[in-house]
Amino acid sequence: IIYCATRFNCERLYNKLQKSLTGISINYFHGGLHDNERETVMNNWKFNHTQIIVATSAFRMGINLNNILVVIYAEVPISITNLIQEAERAGRDGNTATHVIFFSKKDIHTNYSIIAEYRET
Repeated sequence: IIYCATRFNCERLYNKLQKSLTGISINYFHGGLHDNERETVMNNWKFNHTQIIVATSAFRMGINLNNILVVIYAEVPISITNLIQEAERAGRDGNTATHVIFFSKKDIHTNYSIIAEYRET
C-alpha cells in the first residue's frame, strides 16, 4: 500500500507508477470514488488481482488482510494516529513488514492545508 495525503496526489502517483511499472497491477483508492468503483477496487485488492494500491487514508477502513508486506508513505501522514492505523495493515501474517516514509518540506504545507480545510467545515 502506498499512502498519499490527498486525492490529487494519489491519482498523480498512480498515473506515474502505471506508466513506469509495466506488468504490475496497480490501482488507486480515495474517498472521491463512487461506491461501485470502491467496491471493485476493494474486491480486486482482496482477491490479489491488484499488487499495488495507491490510496488516501480512506483505504485503511475495513482492510484486514494477511498478505500486506509493505506500507509506503509518499508524504508525511497527517497525524500519528493515521500513521499507526495505516502502518498496522502490514505484517498481520506474523512475517516481517516494511514501512517507508518519504517526506519533504512541502508536506508540511499540504498537511496544514488539509487541517485548515477540516476546520472550515
